Amino acid sequence: MIKVTIISILSVILAMLLIAHLETENSTQTILVIPQETIVSTKAPGDTFSLEFYTIDYPYLEAAMIETVLLKSPEIQPFKLVDFKKEAISFALIDAKKIQLTLQVPHQLEGGYERYQNAPLILRLVDGTTMEIPIGPLSFVYEKSTTDHLTYRQIHNLPGRFAHGITAKGMIIELENLKEDAVLIESLDIFAATITVDHDHIVAYDHAIEGLLRADEIFNDEALMNQQLQLPIELKGHEKITLLMPFSYQDETMLLHRYPIHIQTSKGVLYIPTFPYINTTLYLEENIPLKQEGMIDDSH
Repeated sequence: MIKVTIISILSVILAMLLIAHLETENSTQTILVIPQETIVSTKAPGDTFSLEFYTIDYPYLEAAMIETVLLKSPEIQPFKLVDFKKEAISFALIDAKKIQLTLQVPHQLEGGYERYQNAPLILRLVDGTTMEIPIGPLSFVYEKSTTDHLTYRQIHNLPGRFAHGITAKGMIIELENLKEDAVLIESLDIFAATITVDHDHIVAYDHAIEGLLRADEIFNDEALMNQQLQLPIELKGHEKITLLMPFSYQDETMLLHRYPIHIQTSKGVLYIPTFPYINTTLYLEENIPLKQEGMIDDSH
């Protein structure tokens, strides 16, 4: 009798532990993402770009399950899913799946750019589940140069840190006027939603560029930073100039790893397409405080 009672008690305990385990599993079905500024250069129909996020205890997501991918914005069409990659990783000592989606730009830009600053990515699955992923600001830029006066010889990104992570804090770019007549450099832009070129602190950089230049070393050089140039900057025939350009951040928790460069001149536009100037993963331990959680609605 006592033996039966003990078995019954153990059975109840085991059942309660199993229920608790299942509830814990359900409660940890999570999407994690480190938002960043994503800027996509586009020049032709069919251009693609990639977005990345992590899922925890949601191992079943596959390409065939995804019915629709779009931004939570009424102005944009759904994306076409071109490629889906998944790999097992350890994120902050937690087993997770890294998901990379390659998406097609939804429509051809006729010029200029489009910005979506607070529009999370929405995945709608064939079983009715909806995933909402806070990817950060997303911009599409039409890639087209309209000048043959100006060209660039070299670009050096200036990596630095705020409280977390490695981000782009500015750049050094060497420009050359290819023609006999003068050209005016009127403005410079990287098309990010929350990060801009600090036009008030552009300087001519006359030093040798050797090794890896870091933002904190250069921008703390008061003698250098006190030599600001005023826009427009004139380049005489066949003249070269190297510009040091700091970036200004509205939000120091944002990360910028790749960006285009748009230079407006008196002779047209020089456009330098998006390039990954910082090629490290966003998912570093020091970036964990920047993480945001997505939402999974599978209440059906």
